[in-house]
Amino acid sequence: MDALRAVLKPLVDMPIKNDPVMAAMGWKENQGVRGWDYLAYTAPAFCLALFVAVHAVRFLLASFSTWRVKPGVGLTPAEAHKQIAFCTVGIVLHLYLGPAAIVGVLRSEDMPWAVQVGNRDAIAAAPQGQRDVLNTQAILGEMFTGYAAYITIMWSLGWEKGFDKLVHHIAFLCLAVLLAGTYSFHVLSSYAISMELSTPFLNLSIVSGWLEGHNRLAMLFGLLFIVTFIGVRIFFFGSGLYAALTQYATGGWVVVPLPAAVAHGVVALYCGGWLLQVYWLRPIFAKIAEVAGGKKAPKHD
Repeated sequence: MDALRAVLKPLVDMPIKNDPVMAAMGWKENQGVRGWDYLAYTAPAFCLALFVAVHAVRFLLASFSTWRVKPGVGLTPAEAHKQIAFCTVGIVLHLYLGPAAIVGVLRSEDMPWAVQVGNRDAIAAAPQGQRDVLNTQAILGEMFTGYAAYITIMWSLGWEKGFDKLVHHIAFLCLAVLLAGTYSFHVLSSYAISMELSTPFLNLSIVSGWLEGHNRLAMLFGLLFIVTFIGVRIFFFGSGLYAALTQYATGGWVVVPLPAAVAHGVVALYCGGWLLQVYWLRPIFAKIAEVAGGKKAPKHD
């Protein structure tokens, strides 16, 4: 964690008010508890912004792009523009969400457990700096809620396929709405959102694999995806989950501002999410080995 803090020190030390995204999402010093009142308009607005962005990128690609998709990929130019636009918006979003979540965790290292999970009495007694950091994590939760709604809508419009993906999107949408709306589990949720740091490299590998003459670039991004996948999804998220379970083992669930059964369910879902990352390791290594062997380019699963 010390090495990570050293690398990200400029971002950790940067005043929150200098972050344009936080400002756009309505962050203010000494703001107080956010929750449902903010989520009700920030998440839909963010969802709409993503929807507009993906169609704007698609239009630009259709108008000006000279990229050539490999014949074996099976995408028409119009379909390629649609999928590349979808990946591009995801890349930009996750390049913010992942690092911002990690910075939020690093800013929370000295934060008491009761404040981390959103206990109202603990928040009222916490220093303003901790309350301000907590609200940055709440905003990340609101943004993720909007994103989860966006990808669910995009699935319904045919931009994604697979019933398993729909179940995944709806499950995370429900969890995001619950935690952002009830203003709870901020730090653990930031650990979870940090996993998005690996996603841009997956999308870049996919897009590079579709385009002619970019096989080596696709493999490079694939390798970067593996490194970040293991780093943030297995070790970083795993360390946050272990810390939360340690608190739970000593009765820390009592201060969570949710009914006990719901709080236990949230932690169980996060445990299941971490185990899923471990399960995915084997097929991910197999896919990269396949690409490295030159058998075929990465494809959108």
